[in-house]
Amino acid sequence: MEKQEYEKLLSLIEQNPERLQEYKKCHEKDKYSNFVSFIDDYISSRGITRAYIIRQANLTNYGYRVLDGTKHTTNRDLILRICLAMGMNLDDIQKALKLYNMRLLDDSLFREEIIIAGIVTEKSVLDIDILLSKAGEEPLSV
Repeated sequence: MEKQEYEKLLSLIEQNPERLQEYKKCHEKDKYSNFVSFIDDYISSRGITRAYIIRQANLTNYGYRVLDGTKHTTNRDLILRICLAMGMNLDDIQKALKLYNMRLLDDSLFREEIIIAGIVTEKSVLDIDILLSKAGEEPLSV
């Protein structure tokens, strides 16, 4: 961040504290330029390992390469599995999907409404797969 940005922040704190939330939202949106930087920061801030994520998501070694950015996937469910295995909340999952240039979760779609319900109630990847199957929907693909 440039000196001007820091000065702007300090000015807001001193003169317009009511605009801090707006500043914070804008700043957080721009903090991550890509999926990998977001994931790396999330991993380090939570003290989890890539091995743990891959195990919880029930993925193969391909998952490691998606996590470190050496492989790209068009499988949105795989990204969801990774995010769920990391224990992300709905906002963070939506941010990860956006950074990966994938469609955000949409609660107007029944399958995705179930996924969102699982996220909000902090269900595991396996639990969400079971819920989807019980509802007659496809589980998250790998």
